[in-house]
Amino acid sequence: TSEPAQPAPQSQPHAAAPRQPEAATAPTAGPLRNADASPRTRAYARSKGLTDAEIRSIRRAGERLTEADVDAFLSSRSAAGSAYEDRPMPQRQRVLMSRLSRAHQLAVPSALTVVAPWGPVERLKARMAAAGGDFQPSAFTVFAFAVATAVRNHPALRTQLVGDSTLRTHRTATLGIAVAREGDELVLAAVPEADQLEWRPFAEAVRTAIVQARQGVDQASDAVTLSLTNLQSQGVRDGFPVVVPPAVGTLLLGEPHWSWIDSDAGPVLAKVVHLTFAFDHRLMNGVGGAAFANEVKVNLASIETLIPIP
Repeated sequence: TSEPAQPAPQSQPHAAAPRQPEAATAPTAGPLRNADASPRTRAYARSKGLTDAEIRSIRRAGERLTEADVDAFLSSRSAAGSAYEDRPMPQRQRVLMSRLSRAHQLAVPSALTVVAPWGPVERLKARMAAAGGDFQPSAFTVFAFAVATAVRNHPALRTQLVGDSTLRTHRTATLGIAVAREGDELVLAAVPEADQLEWRPFAEAVRTAIVQARQGVDQASDAVTLSLTNLQSQGVRDGFPVVVPPAVGTLLLGEPHWSWIDSDAGPVLAKVVHLTFAFDHRLMNGVGGAAFANEVKVNLASIETLIPIP
């Protein structure tokens, strides 16, 4: 009676067993997959944004992984509709990233904000427009001149730290200006001897430097001790600017807006801006930073005297 139960041995045709060697010729991803890829091919794959795990998962056409295999893998992944897209970081952004990483390692950043009048700047601009002529600098250029004039009285804004114990104070200040380009790219315009220039030569130097920066000429150098960044057009009032050594600080110009401010006659409604000054605490302390920011504020309040219009 147990005889009919014996077909089990008959179902022994293990058709699946012979396929195991086939899996060995086309291995799945594992710790040793593509381990013999050449350093050049591995570097090429990494330059395309592939991780080590992804490199191991690439199916190769020959005995060793090649750049063509990497390209085929990327093409097949794109065709499959990946949930993300990898692309190389632009060279300028890589340079900026390097500078920012260095800043994070070196600087001891601190920041403060003062509220400064903006009405005098707008009145000055209106007078310039009424006077006519081709020379019509922007409100930001007017602001930059107020900053450069203040730097004259603050040698710390011309000073850099050399090593761990040497302070190097430049005879003149090179002013940096952050310039945005298409695609959120950031480059720096530079105005040498900014604190020594009179109004018109200063404005012309700023215009030339910004035009060059917009054309892709990054003028960043170790000579820049103070940088300006302008987020007025973005509707930003406050931020935390980044200090990039060997520069001492970065001053952010915020969006003009109406606010109540104190006066001898009591609170008055006025057009103001927030000036956020970030500085390297290794070279400047809070009182010194506040003194500089407040002098910029005073210069903006008296800008119509600082920049006389005929």
